[in-house]
Amino acid sequence: MADFLNLRGQVIVITGGASGMGRAIAQAASREGARLVLADFDADRLKATAAELAGEVRHLRADVTSLPEIDAIFDLAEREFGRIDGLVTCAGIITTLPLLEITARGVGPRLRGEREGHLLHGAGRAQAA
Repeated sequence: MADFLNLRGQVIVITGGASGMGRAIAQAASREGARLVLADFDADRLKATAAELAGEVRHLRADVTSLPEIDAIFDLAEREFGRIDGLVTCAGIITTLPLLEITARGVGPRLRGEREGHLLHGAGRAQAA
């Protein structure tokens, strides 16, 4: 099904693009001909993921809880491709603790940062528009 999603030539920014859903979305968008900017906290996995994709792919190691690093992701996309057509936010956290052992004290700061990261994604882009 060529061009099923009509992404050919579209510039898509994907955070959390090194693994999981972000990686799967990057693979699908790449097959559809999108031009990609991938960001992730894990620089090694990010580089490996970017290398396996076809087409135009840029990548940047970034922490989405940091507004300057979010700005750098968007700056890269605009500098390299001149625009941004879509944003996929898949950056997230994971714990290997059993559910009943998770406490607000232990996970709270990580969740707080994640929520801020998602808010900063949109806020940073809205301020620049």
